[in-house]
Order: sequence, then C-alpha cells, then structure tokens
Amino acid sequence: MPQGSWLGPLSFIILIDDLAAGPILHKYVNDTTISEPLSSTFQTSDIQSYISKLLLWTFQNSMKINYAKTKETFLVRF
Repeated sequence: MPQGSWLGPLSFIILIDDLAAGPILHKYVNDTTISEPLSSTFQTSDIQSYISKLLLWTFQNSMKINYAKTKETFLVRF
C-alpha cells in the first residue's frame, strides 16, 4: 500500500476494530492509549490484566508493539 494514501489509515482502523483491552481505550491511526481511572489512591489497579489482553491481541493479530515508543504515565488528581 503506498505511503500517504487514504487506504493506509482506513485499513489500520479496520485491523484494530476488535481491540478491547481496557475500560477506556483510545484508538488512533498509529497509536492506542489504555486508560484506567481510579477513584482513590487505595484502589487496586487492573492495568496489568489490560496489558496482558493487549499483548494477547497483538500476538493473535500478528502485530508488534514498539516498546521504544511505549510509556506508562500516572496522573494524580487531588
């Protein structure tokens, strides 16, 4: 598929349509964000299970994660 064509983003969106790894999932043309809101600092996070689901999905769909561009971010609200 030629770079810059409209078919590239469209085919990628079709490929990731069945991805459902976490409670809040933002799918972009070349990026995916998993978010997990926690109501308190004492609530247990389930993010590891969401990441495991994401890794299983990537394996089943023959896709690779670019670990050099993968990051974990914490947002604390008071």
